Amino acid sequence: MRNFRTRTISFVLVLCLAVFVSSAGAALKVGDRAPDFELSGLNGQTFELKKVDRPFVAVCFFAPFSRASEASISTLQDLKTRYGDDQVMVVAISKYPKSRVADFVAKRGIRVNVLLDDGSVSKLYGAQFVLPVTYLLGPDLEILDVIQGGGEAGVKLLVTLAEREMERKKVGVARKLAEKAAASSADDPRPRAILAYAKLKEGKIDEAENDFKMLAKLPGKGEVLAKEGLAHVYWIKGDKSKAWKLANDVEGRSSVHVIKGDILYSEGKKDAAVNEYSSATRKEGFAFQVATPYNKLGRVYAKNDKFDKASKLFNKALEVDPYSIEALSNKGVIFEKQGQWKKAHRVYKKAYKLDPRDEISLKLLQRAEEMLKLAKDAKRAERIDRLVKELVKRYRENKASQKVVDEWTSRPMVLAFLSVDEKGILTERAGVPEILVNYLSSELARTGRVKVVERMVLDKLLAELNLGSSELANPDTSLKLGRILAAKLLATGVLINRPRNAFLSLRMIDSETSAIPIVYSDTVKTNKIDRVIKKVSSDLLQEIISKYPLQGYVIQKEGNQVLINLGEPHGVKKGMRFALLEGGGVIEFKGKKLHRGLVKVGEIEISSVQGDVSYARIISVKGDVKSEMKIREIPGAGGRI
Repeated sequence: MRNFRTRTISFVLVLCLAVFVSSAGAALKVGDRAPDFELSGLNGQTFELKKVDRPFVAVCFFAPFSRASEASISTLQDLKTRYGDDQVMVVAISKYPKSRVADFVAKRGIRVNVLLDDGSVSKLYGAQFVLPVTYLLGPDLEILDVIQGGGEAGVKLLVTLAEREMERKKVGVARKLAEKAAASSADDPRPRAILAYAKLKEGKIDEAENDFKMLAKLPGKGEVLAKEGLAHVYWIKGDKSKAWKLANDVEGRSSVHVIKGDILYSEGKKDAAVNEYSSATRKEGFAFQVATPYNKLGRVYAKNDKFDKASKLFNKALEVDPYSIEALSNKGVIFEKQGQWKKAHRVYKKAYKLDPRDEISLKLLQRAEEMLKLAKDAKRAERIDRLVKELVKRYRENKASQKVVDEWTSRPMVLAFLSVDEKGILTERAGVPEILVNYLSSELARTGRVKVVERMVLDKLLAELNLGSSELANPDTSLKLGRILAAKLLATGVLINRPRNAFLSLRMIDSETSAIPIVYSDTVKTNKIDRVIKKVSSDLLQEIISKYPLQGYVIQKEGNQVLINLGEPHGVKKGMRFALLEGGGVIEFKGKKLHRGLVKVGEIEISSVQGDVSYARIISVKGDVKSEMKIREIPGAGGRI
């Protein structure tokens, strides 16, 4: 009898479930595009989902008598107001009477957009019986997550939002959400792990280490997540052996295989690294971790010119993490290498839209726009092609572009930025060395003191001559290029990627003497690329001025002013100061030829620049100022560069 009753109850439950599913319509799944709807709000305005142009949308179906609904809406509201994520769109939908919804909204202080439903949209989204139901929508309104109910589901909503904000690089927002989730669930290790990762991203390494150690005391996956997190901590700290040991102790987690792959790649064991990255794609991880191995694998294939394979891997990265700006921009770099600038521009624009704060995406986008403008500028393209053809001819004939007539007078300082190689660990971002070359060149050229060989000219020339980084490493090749380009200085460098930052080393070769007068090295943070470009270009400029002060002659004296043979092409600016020099030459003494040094006898300050010449005010002088008197710039003594 008992078995019959049990079977009867089970049958009734199954029947009820079937009725529930059929009444709810076809179930929406993660990965589907959210169905469009049009509803009126409490404020009387019409809302259309398809018109939303935000990278992150939260749609919460609620009941106006439910504490769980109030908690979910409050969490989503805090995302915008308290935590400051202005890129998120939050809407709350209810199928209950307007008066009841309005009363609930007023009493609970709800400030999100509240929409009124006749039941059709709730049915479309399967949000009829168990409320609240929250849909998190990503780019192109793709369903990322569905969180149903209150209680534990409230913690799940906080944790899910925290993971998504980590994906979107909103680390501060993610940290606050994780803190709230951790306070609401004492035994759940996930929010505490996310909180520790957020601190790690913020550079609070010691705090993160302590949090991960505390995490090991929690039940369930606490110890596993703790070891995984500590492996990240020690890898960032540079303790490779400790990081490897901890990563080896963890099973089933994606990011430990990424750490092992990074260690192997940095040691030159690239095949073994690829195996670890591949293993990582088959393991579980937080939402903000799972795209990384696909990105790394894609970069490996892209470096070997296997663009189709790389592109598929970047697409997979975007499938598991639609906020992966790294994967999007990496796809654009592949299009660049294939000369498909329109496609590159489209991808970079999408990446920039996902996060306008991302400096690398912006720089790649600007470069693509410049290339598209060039494609439309037929005259400029023709000029570049003609110049490259002439330079190729000169290179093969080993002819210099110009002869030096006046040994004393400075020629305009011409710089050719050849390349920056990439070494160290494999980062998720492609294109950073190219950005450095492109924008350091532009920043130096903008000062007027240095003329930089156009990047497009140089790229086309190197392609025509089939000169890669290995050939450019040959000093004879570099000097030969310098002569045909009439470039006084040739810049090359290397960017060594490390877990926490990168090390940039640049050197400038004098194409006439083969000396290396300028060496620059510093630790840089490539995610702050604007700051890096400004600082490095400023430091390089000061080094160039110090090592190569402008030299020239007084042409004539006019009252308290002199006219000099240096002007705009040399980078002369109002306010710059020059020393008036006398002496020099050779004297004979007891049968020996002795070289006399130049002596400073006065000082002049530039008052105006007029084309190839400049006027300077006499500040001080011993004796008379004579025609053909030598002058030399006083570095740092005035003038704005």
